[in-house]
Amino acid sequence: MKRLPQQPEHLRWSAASVWIPLNERYEFDPHDLVRLTMLCEEADRVHEARLQVEKEGAYYTDRFGAPKAHPGLEIERKARNAVRLHLRELGLDLAEVREMRPPTIQRAG
Repeated sequence: MKRLPQQPEHLRWSAASVWIPLNERYEFDPHDLVRLTMLCEEADRVHEARLQVEKEGAYYTDRFGAPKAHPGLEIERKARNAVRLHLRELGLDLAEVREMRPPTIQRAG
């Protein structure tokens, strides 16, 4: 059985849902582990932004009464694009990582 590389401690949900499964399936070169770490950081950013938007709502009213998009929407969009870039650079398929997503939050009512 191959020894898996140590996961970076600062990774949150992506460590268990992306880092470990991908390292179990593939053997990465050291420079690819750096890119995989960046992918996981961006995946965490997507997850955190999504949670914040779900908690606070996608839009708010500014002090002038005009509707504004939640800043988390832009953060999520940019982080998703970065994830796609890292996947492409690693030669991985988005479907592989999609299977590893955390469960969606179910709202009551």
